[in-house]
Amino acid sequence: MTTTVVKLIAHTVVDDRELDQIGYDTHQPAEMSADEIAEFAGRNCYRSFSRPNPKTATSEGYLDHIIEIGHESVLEHASATFYIEASRSFLAEITRHRHLSFSVVSQRYVDANTLNFHLPPAIDDLPKEVANAMKAKLLAFYPKVLQLYNEMVEVYDAHGLPRKQAREAARCVLPNMTSSPMVVTANHRAWRYMLKNRWHASADREIRQVAGQLLTELRRVAPNTYQDIPEVPYGL
Repeated sequence: MTTTVVKLIAHTVVDDRELDQIGYDTHQPAEMSADEIAEFAGRNCYRSFSRPNPKTATSEGYLDHIIEIGHESVLEHASATFYIEASRSFLAEITRHRHLSFSVVSQRYVDANTLNFHLPPAIDDLPKEVANAMKAKLLAFYPKVLQLYNEMVEVYDAHGLPRKQAREAARCVLPNMTSSPMVVTANHRAWRYMLKNRWHASADREIRQVAGQLLTELRRVAPNTYQDIPEVPYGL
């Protein structure tokens, strides 16, 4: 059994020197480059680099206006990349978001014995004794899955199939709780769309938990871009 992992491993950073040469006065720290890029892109449309309107003179005010009027295309110029360890169920949920890019562990090449598994978060909503009993059953169940998986690999291997094809066939017994490490990249408009759908009371519990962790990290690199996303899930 393993816990969900969400790590921000890359994000777009502004080259202040190049913006200075264009004639744009940068006014955000480097770790807030996504906000800076979005603001610069929007101001470039009107060449309003001097920030003439007091209401939108700050990055927070400017991006608040952008979000309010729905001109979110400027948020597409910066991206963030995450390493995520979650279940195969989570993978099925998040891949519905077409504008995110994915690189996911291959069950054809990677031995399932190295992947571990995740318990469904909703199990903690049960009374303690019931939850403990269910956890015990799941902890006993997964080793049996791996035993059958290994038997299938051995049978296919003994009959001359390459290891890749043996694992390809044996993966049919792996449950949705199997861990599926992945790398996911998206621009900030796409991340906002994902959060508006998954940081929600009606969303799958696991993806909602991941969405909360994503939001924490995204606020760190683009606080003004996510200023309207609530601290608690929508609908709660």
